[in-house]
Amino acid sequence: MITGSNGVGKTAVARVLAGLWAAQGGGEVRRPAGRQGVFVVPQRAYMVTGTLLDQIIYPHSFPEYAASGRGEADLMEALAAANLAYLPAREGGWSTRKEWRDVLSGGEKQRMGLARVFYHRPKFAVLDECTSAVSSDVEGRMYEHAKSLGITLITISLRPSLMRYHTRLLTLAGDGTGRWTLTRIGTAEERMGIDREIIMLENKLADVQRWEARLGELNRLLSVQEQ
Repeated sequence: MITGSNGVGKTAVARVLAGLWAAQGGGEVRRPAGRQGVFVVPQRAYMVTGTLLDQIIYPHSFPEYAASGRGEADLMEALAAANLAYLPAREGGWSTRKEWRDVLSGGEKQRMGLARVFYHRPKFAVLDECTSAVSSDVEGRMYEHAKSLGITLITISLRPSLMRYHTRLLTLAGDGTGRWTLTRIGTAEERMGIDREIIMLENKLADVQRWEARLGELNRLLSVQEQ
């Protein structure tokens, strides 16, 4: 899992891993050969012009799908794992053509991005905040399913709840020095970091409660003055 403050360059790491950007500073990134090596799922999943089937098999074309020997059962398995099994019936079948970016909700589009991962089954999947609009229970089931398929997940996120699905945590410093730390999740060091974040959140919640109490006092004062 890769984390760090906003603007620190987490998405840049995803683009380098995907081969979209070249590594800088003399570094080298060696990726598995072939199209099934690394699959990147962005926060806003791209919906292609075409049928419902085309949305699942992307970036493959229909001729590639036909030549693969895979069928509707494979498509439905991928949709079911992403909690989208209802789509063919709701939208009129696999060959239905629509403006999918407008038809599907934000959460459905993100789950479609994961359905593509389940269909293609790459060696590595880079997930760049791609479940931010998905409920935590569905998100958990999708992560567990990806792991059951043998897919190595590289998640880019600020949410500590996703750490449980990973074994290492890469934290980018974001101070302009290029510093980073790599820790094994589950170590005392990692748990201490989570404990610090919990304390910080609890302090913020306490502040909210004090503000709400003060707001109530001010509303009561205004009510007395109006009388």
